Amino acid sequence: MAQPRLLHPLWCVIEPLDASSQIEDENMREEIQIVGRSPRISIPAQLEYRDKGRNAIASESFDARGLVSHEGGYFLVRVLDTQLRGWTPSIGDRLVEIGTGTTFPQQMNSIVFKISPRAHYPGLGATLLKCHFMDRAPSHG
Repeated sequence: MAQPRLLHPLWCVIEPLDASSQIEDENMREEIQIVGRSPRISIPAQLEYRDKGRNAIASESFDARGLVSHEGGYFLVRVLDTQLRGWTPSIGDRLVEIGTGTTFPQQMNSIVFKISPRAHYPGLGATLLKCHFMDRAPSHG
């Protein structure tokens, strides 16, 4: 069966969240905030760095140091590519770099906060995953 194609794909480096590395405090019976990561993977993705519109992820606000820019967006990955790399996208995965292998790769520190299936085909189901991300360290302007 036919698989969808990504428009202007570029290589993204992802650090998957390793939930098995979570440590639990035996006295309090809750997880200690230490996040483990699996080895990095590279995957082709279609990227929209800023979501535009009424529900824009990119926003600006002010704090004591001045203007703060919050950036975000989403990247689309093919389910077939995730299966070939043995990666199941999950909330908490970290987007480390976009444009890997190009003249100007961009370092990122963004976390996936929402995943939604897209491009449903008969007999295949969802063939794309839309992974929304937000930056972890807003920049001050």
